[in-house]
Order: sequence, then structure tokens, then C-alpha cells
Amino acid sequence: MNDFLARRRELVGALEEKRFFDRIMYEHAQFMRAGVDPTEEAAFREADRYAVTIRELWERVMATPATASDEEINSLIRENLRIITPFQEFEADAAAAIAACRLLAITPADLVRHLAVETIFFLGILKRVEGLPTPFRSELELPNGNKRTLLYPRLSFTDHREMLGTLAYEYGMFWTQRHMEHAAVLALFFRPGIQEEYVRLMLRFERKFKEVLDLGKMVFARAGIIDNRGEERRDHPLTPAIVDWINEVIAVTKEFRDTMAAIVRQLVTCTIPSGQANFWPLLGDHIRREADYLIDAMDRILAATGHPPRSDHFPHPRPYETDWRGR
Repeated sequence: MNDFLARRRELVGALEEKRFFDRIMYEHAQFMRAGVDPTEEAAFREADRYAVTIRELWERVMATPATASDEEINSLIRENLRIITPFQEFEADAAAAIAACRLLAITPADLVRHLAVETIFFLGILKRVEGLPTPFRSELELPNGNKRTLLYPRLSFTDHREMLGTLAYEYGMFWTQRHMEHAAVLALFFRPGIQEEYVRLMLRFERKFKEVLDLGKMVFARAGIIDNRGEERRDHPLTPAIVDWINEVIAVTKEFRDTMAAIVRQLVTCTIPSGQANFWPLLGDHIRREADYLIDAMDRILAATGHPPRSDHFPHPRPYETDWRGR
């Protein structure tokens, strides 16, 4: 492996991850700002402050080309860590406060906890690139929590072919569980009686993602990726069983992605039964983009045995980078 080219791919890969995740973080702050009770002025202002700050950072990231210097990219990564680390703590504290009825909100505590875990995943990628300790699996709610995660950026997958099995476990299992939770939460947000068909649809997706998650636990246990032997044996290549599991993840997630895209279209045109649902169209599109992200990550793992990708441009726009307005 050419160490210089691999390091460059890792840096540009971090910039690519930021193009996706900084927007996701900005939307997390928007959801939290919109979800607290009007009497919770301090929490509202804190969420609003993060929304403004993270949006400014995301706009700078989107204006930064893949040809930017190493120092420019490193500077953005360090700024991300400085801003997003306390934001994740704010999310986690808010989830605990809502659960304990110390913070009044219409956003469920489990959903805010869910947002906080997604933020840990993003921070883990940035810490990997910066040479800092990555999160333990337990922090991402993955089995065998005593191991630290790899979390290499997607653009770096080809430089770590001997670890593709572990990366499939981290990316695939993490986001499959997130989408199982997405489906369960959305089932609660559709209107009883009027939108029962949508409730049943979401509960069906919750079951399908759980089936894929349970299958993944078996596949990765047999591959030795879920074990109790500490930090050793991180070099797990793809096996035929893991490849089959990845294809199942892609199939279920594509169906879910297409369903979410259709629901968002109905929400923004007020053609869903009763004209509205009890969640923001942006939340639906946020989930749709995260489904596209999982599909992309799994596709890249399957393709990673080929030639390394170019690291001097970003194909634009990618499905996970734009909302229903094309923004």
C-alpha cells in the first residue's frame, strides 16, 4: 500500500463523511429545537445555537473541494471535533432529562438517545482519521462491546481489504439497527385510524430489519467478528456468508428507502390521508438519506476488492446529500 495515497484517501474520505454528517448533525439540532416545550427556553436556545453553528460549518465543508490541502481538511476535522463533541453530550443529557421528566418535550427520549448514538458514530470516524481512540462497540450499541471500533471512512475501504468483514459489521449492523428504530418510531407518529396502513407498513419494516439484524449476529459470530478476545483479530476479510448478508441489507434498505421517499412526497404535497402526519417531512427525508448512506456503504464494501477510488473529486449530488427539494 502506498502510505501517502492511503493517508490522502483517508483525509478526503473524512471530508466526504462530513458532507453527509454535518448536515445530519444540523438537522439533529433542528429536531431538538422544534421538539422541546415552549417553556423550555434554555434548551431551545442551546439547540438553536448548535443549529446555527453546525449549519455554518456544513456550508463551509460543502464549499471545500476534494483537492483542498491536507492542512485545510485537518483544520475542518479539528473544528468538527470541537463543536460536535459537546453537541453529542447535549443530546445525551437531553435524552436523560426527557426520560426523567426534567425536560418537557414532544420528542420521545428514545429518539433523542438515538440521535446521540448516531453522533457518536460520526465522531468515531473523525477520531479514527485524527489518530484518537475510537468509540467502543458498546457506545454504538453493537454486540461484543469491549472492543474499539475501526470506523474508517468509506473512501478508505479499499485500503483495508483485510478488515472488510469488520467494517461490514460496524457499518451494516449499526445502521440496520438505526433503521429498525426509525421504523418503530415512525409507526408511533402516524395518525391512529386514519393512517393505519402506514403504521402496519412501518411495523413490517421494523420486523424485517430485526430479522436482518438477528441474521447478522449469527453471520458475524461464525466469522469470529463477535467474540470476547479483546483487541486482537481485527483482520476479518469478507466471507461468502457476509457478502450474502450485505446483499440482504441492501435489498431491505432499498425497499425502505423507496417507501420513505414516497411518504415524503406525500407529506410535502399534502396527499397523505388527512393531509399531514405527526412528524416533520424533514425527519422523513432525513431517514431516507440515512438509508441511502447505508446502501452506499454496503455497495462500497462489496466493491472494495477492486481498484482504489479517485480522491480528487466528489460525484455530486449523491442521493444521501440532497433532500426532496434538491438542496
